[in-house]
Formats: sequence, C-alpha cells, structure tokens
Amino acid sequence: MRAVKGLGLLAALTIALGLVGAQPGRAAAYTTPQVAIRNLANANVGRGPCTPTSQGGYFTAPDGATSCAYPTFWCGEFTAWVWDKSGHVYITSVGHTPTSIEHYGEINGNTSRRQAKKNVPPLVGDAVIFSSNDPSINKGSATHVGIVYYVDPSSHIVTVIAGNEGKGNGSVGVRTFDYSTLAKSSPTTQDYWAYEYVTPRTH
Repeated sequence: MRAVKGLGLLAALTIALGLVGAQPGRAAAYTTPQVAIRNLANANVGRGPCTPTSQGGYFTAPDGATSCAYPTFWCGEFTAWVWDKSGHVYITSVGHTPTSIEHYGEINGNTSRRQAKKNVPPLVGDAVIFSSNDPSINKGSATHVGIVYYVDPSSHIVTVIAGNEGKGNGSVGVRTFDYSTLAKSSPTTQDYWAYEYVTPRTH
C-alpha cells in the first residue's frame, strides 16, 4: 500500500480493510505533535528496511541502530525514528527494540506507559506494544511495536503503522486491532495481541 498525501492511507484502509466511521474532520482535534507523528508514519508506508526513508537514509533509532542492519527485526527502529524525526518528542532513553520503548514508558511515568485494557483506546501517536503471547492467558512480552495512526470510536478499531509489517519485503505496513476485545490483531499471519500503550513526551 503506497502512502499518499493527506489522509490517503486512511481512505485506502477504509476500502481495503472495511473500516467504517472514519471521518477526516476529526483530525482537527489532534494535537500538533500527534499530526506530525501520524503524517510521518503514513509518508513511509511501503518502504523497506534498506529503502531510503521519506527524509533520506535508513530508519535509525536514537541509539544508532538502523533498519538495514536488522532487516528482519526493525519495528523498533521505525517507531523510534518516527518519534524522533517528528520534531516533537523528547526522545532521550529510546532505543531500537519494543522492550526499550516499553522502558521509555516506565521512565516517563504511569501516564506514559499503560497496560492495554478492554474498552480503553490508545492515543494517536502512541506506540502500541504487541505481545506474541495472549496476555489474557500467558504473561505478555514485548515482541512487536508500531505507531497509532487512527482510532475509530464507532468500530473500536485502532489502525497501527509499523516497520517490518508489510508482506513480502517486511516493509512499513498496517496492523489493526479491536480495543473493545483486545483479540488477536490483524493480519493474522503473525500472532500478536495489543499489550501496552506508550505515549511519548512531547513539546
């Protein structure tokens, strides 16, 4: 899925994933940092780990790890890069793994890191940490991470843009989950459950 200007991804998702209730007018309620984060994530949909980003170079986390150095496990590099390059996030202590982003939430307090709970949505711009174990059965573990692009309160569907998500080349792609049930997310080619939400400290 190729990213386009404005809300092109949202329009494409509405068709491809059958999302309903998506109203671009709601974007006006987003904060400036949220708009910057979601737009930057969208601008890189379809780009692979060794493909130049929308700003040139590879997806590089603040700790120096690059997507091309870890072409099969680089969701953390993408998330950290988006936060960093948005120009609105206090990025100190963010590494390149889902665990490091979870740790960033711990450092910045309970309002930053929140356990995913049924009927409690994340915020646009949040990092959603996914577990490869169903947290309702086994203890969750930070396995995958992506950026919240859109939250639809009418359908309870959260749209997440993540690195190492797209089919084939492991490009930047889209994953969705229902925050009212926290069932296994989609696509189901890899079993992931939304586990935690981390809100970045912004300025």
